[in-house]
Amino acid sequence: MKFNSSSLARISFYNAKSNQLLTKKILILIFNTSANSSAPIVKTTNIFE
Repeated sequence: MKFNSSSLARISFYNAKSNQLLTKKILILIFNTSANSSAPIVKTTNIFE
């Protein structure tokens, strides 16, 4: 299978785009889970104050 420069550029562009979307989804997941796990901790510290 032969690629010319324009098709290679297109492929690398799509790869970069999908990687960007993946990173965004992963970051959203991380922030959502960390926010959910830190929520009860904040509530318990408020009780002890």
